[in-house]
Amino acid sequence: MQEEYSKKKLQSEYYQSQEKECHLWLQGNIDPIKTSAIIQLMEQMVKTRVWKVLRGIAEGNDKCRLCGKYRMTDAHLLSGCSILAQQENHLRHNAAFIIIITAWCKKEGILTEEAE
Repeated sequence: MQEEYSKKKLQSEYYQSQEKECHLWLQGNIDPIKTSAIIQLMEQMVKTRVWKVLRGIAEGNDKCRLCGKYRMTDAHLLSGCSILAQQENHLRHNAAFIIIITAWCKKEGILTEEAE
């Protein structure tokens, strides 16, 4: 078993062996802080409640602060939290509504091109 484990690649070796296309986004003109945040998310190194409990930094509750239903992991915050999803849906709805109402106001003559 120890031999099998020692044959596994280190994380740095794993990334070096990936195809170049996989990490082309890193070569783009991206803010280094955003790049760091993306890599932290990929590596699941965001200091969530679960991260702290697993490392012994905090004790007790590892549930999401917003919904209180599930463990507060990176994946939950990015795609599983119903409270965050509702907020995003609300923002998207409002943005779409602004576009529609602006077009309607222009069509009805309520809003002119100069008033924008």
